[in-house]
Amino acid sequence: MNVPTRKQFWFNRIEDWRKSGFTVVQYCKDHGISIKTFGGWRKRYEVEKSENFALENQQLSIQPKFIAGRVVHGNALPVMSVISLEHPSGWRLNLPAETSAIRLAELLRAICA
Repeated sequence: MNVPTRKQFWFNRIEDWRKSGFTVVQYCKDHGISIKTFGGWRKRYEVEKSENFALENQQLSIQPKFIAGRVVHGNALPVMSVISLEHPSGWRLNLPAETSAIRLAELLRAICA
């Protein structure tokens, strides 16, 4: 039987939470999880997912060009605010509102490259 690593365990919990529609406080209370611990693992999850996204886009043979777009702040997801990047060609990228300015700048540089 394959035993998940601590990281896999927590990342699975975070994905379960995101699908649940509950607030962090509600989810942690229902599952007997420390909010502080959950928050720490959630930050690690978001950083790793954004880094993986950037790496995947760098490996694409077609480099997209960012022509004109807009950054939209809102409550597109039921639990957390998002930053939504929309391109006139039709693609949309939703990022957690907690995405750091550094990560956002790296992403925009990769898109514009």
